[in-house]
Amino acid sequence: MNHQKNRLFKKIIFFSAVIIIFCILIAVFYQKRTFSIEISEDDDAMWKYEYGQVSFFVDTIRQGGFPLWNPYKLCGIPFFEVPFMGPYYPAVVLYFLFPLEKAFNYGFLIHILLAGIFMLLLSRELGFNYLTSVFCSLSWIFSSIFLKISAIGFLPAIISTTYLTGLVYLFIKITKSLEHIRTMLYALTAALFFAFVITTGRPQFNGVILFSFLLFTLPSLKKTSIVLSVLFITGFGLLLSIVQWGPVLVAINSSFYKPEPIDPDDVYKLKDLIHFVFPSHEFKITGFIGRIALFLGIAGFFLKRPFAHNLRLVSCVSLLGMLGSYPPVSKILPLIPILNKEHCLRIWHTELAFSLIIFSGMMLTKISAGLHQKK
Repeated sequence: MNHQKNRLFKKIIFFSAVIIIFCILIAVFYQKRTFSIEISEDDDAMWKYEYGQVSFFVDTIRQGGFPLWNPYKLCGIPFFEVPFMGPYYPAVVLYFLFPLEKAFNYGFLIHILLAGIFMLLLSRELGFNYLTSVFCSLSWIFSSIFLKISAIGFLPAIISTTYLTGLVYLFIKITKSLEHIRTMLYALTAALFFAFVITTGRPQFNGVILFSFLLFTLPSLKKTSIVLSVLFITGFGLLLSIVQWGPVLVAINSSFYKPEPIDPDDVYKLKDLIHFVFPSHEFKITGFIGRIALFLGIAGFFLKRPFAHNLRLVSCVSLLGMLGSYPPVSKILPLIPILNKEHCLRIWHTELAFSLIIFSGMMLTKISAGLHQKK
């Protein structure tokens, strides 16, 4: 009994210390969000998608109404046609607690911290030691994925990316759980995360995140209980977000029948793979996760570890989406829902980078085990 208490105490101390370190590092690396009291001119996505929409939403709620139509954009459009954090997402409360400029910046910082915590939990669940788990978390939240999305002010994209690791973590907990009550709690939480992804941001971007999560589950669907859990997560997640999932399904269905034409200026080319090693200042090249994590991840790709097959599937499909302009991929792409809609790097690189970071943790675990055996 005392041994279990000591272990629990050590875990609490470890996670508390790591979260404090994460907060300090995030405050320093994302100092534009930490210390800024206004929205900068570089926040293109913030000005384009968020600020006007949020201002209209907050003003309407404070006047006792609820916005369904936005008369200030174009000649009038449905309120939810523009990416927007809310109104059914819990963090929308930030808009009413702080001035809009501060609320935006706090939204970025909170979700980057959440992303680090989710990656830490996922790494520990995969059997990585404490140092390896911290390494994976830092590689994730300080990758150019978060740095560059934060730089242009696209808050909904940060939110969607945050819950990718949370969904994968909860699915792995479900596959290992032997108690029905715990399994149900994990599935309920995952359904909530599923709904959070849908109710924030651009439909196609969120579709790719959820598509990748469901891809991850495929190799593990060997038991009826796991299949039912995934169906529950998907079905209940859609039900929870029913007020906003219409545009998502419309986008997915229309993309199946009418693939978007490929913009030559927005296509990921083979030569751009070098930017995974040497990051570019261009926004569309955002796959840099650190050279150490990258090379360890490439080596770890071939390891036989639990859930390695799942990650290989996600990474290969992500690479397929990134290189969608090349034959024969360009011939296959129009047949696959979502893949034919979002083939450019700014979306599909996220899942590949995520997989490589987990593979790097697997490789570090193997190296650590080998060193331990020698001793």
